[in-house]
Amino acid sequence: MYRYYSEAFICLIHLADVAIDPAAEDKRQVLEAVRQSRWLSRGWTLQELVAPFKREFYDTNWKRINIPGQEYQSELLGVMSEATGIPLPVLDMTKPHREYCVAQRMSWASKRQTTREEDMAYCLMGLFDVNMPVIYGEGGTKAFKRLQSEIMQSSFDQTLFAWRGKYNDSGLLANSPSDFADTPSLSLWRPRYLAPYHMTNVGLSLQVLDVTEDADPDRMRELAAMGLMPPIEDARILLAVIQCNIHINGEEDEPGGLGICLEMVDASFRSISGTPVWGYRRIWCDHFSTVPAKFLSEAPFKDVLVLEDTHDQLLRSVTGKSTIRLQGYHTRMT
Repeated sequence: MYRYYSEAFICLIHLADVAIDPAAEDKRQVLEAVRQSRWLSRGWTLQELVAPFKREFYDTNWKRINIPGQEYQSELLGVMSEATGIPLPVLDMTKPHREYCVAQRMSWASKRQTTREEDMAYCLMGLFDVNMPVIYGEGGTKAFKRLQSEIMQSSFDQTLFAWRGKYNDSGLLANSPSDFADTPSLSLWRPRYLAPYHMTNVGLSLQVLDVTEDADPDRMRELAAMGLMPPIEDARILLAVIQCNIHINGEEDEPGGLGICLEMVDASFRSISGTPVWGYRRIWCDHFSTVPAKFLSEAPFKDVLVLEDTHDQLLRSVTGKSTIRLQGYHTRMT
């Protein structure tokens, strides 16, 4: 479907819940009616908004929606940009949506809804140019994780892991597009700094920057005092910077590395291609840190294996105990 919209000469969009009074002279009434349209909050309509080169909008009576006294397109798209979080350059076709990182594109779907839970994943396939089987009944979380696995196979964009959610512990794949709500400005590392990563049958294998420097106590206290990690000294905790930058004050400021907290999992020692690797789970999941550049220049790279939920559940069944000890640190400190 995404290809149909992108190749169409024009896309006619019917806003069934918008009724425009032909005699209305106040453009604010028209814009507010469009802003409240259910069409802007549905999952499948995202591709109708992003993909076409040219669109025309019509109200419930198939009357073309115009802004009285002005060229309507720019103001109409401006309202839609505000309502959906999709940047205006994407909607007015001055910047291709593929120039935005994975996390930012995911955020465009973070507040949308679908009738079938699996469709929240299926409706995004075109946005990320991936294909996968449609299996209704698998559940929304499983479908969304399959989508992320497909994205990983064709992209080195680690902003895929730049999400926040209220979970005790987790793997690096999000459960839902809603976990990408309120995504800050992010940018990718230069390709010469990138390392391959992939999903294995025992977890996600990737390389991160170890800002905690192998659990150096002084470094961990300093990072905790800055609010970058939980206030605990435990050799099992790792502040890991994934391969992307975060911009707090816009793209003009000096970026920091995007840091997430990982905890080493009991009984999870593995060997990947002959290299010893410990398994981890993400903790403090509703938070990620902006790690200043001064901590990045000397931080060593570290190979880690991050267990997804299915891997963690299997390990729990084998060991007969919880793999994560720091259950109290899954929420942000105040």
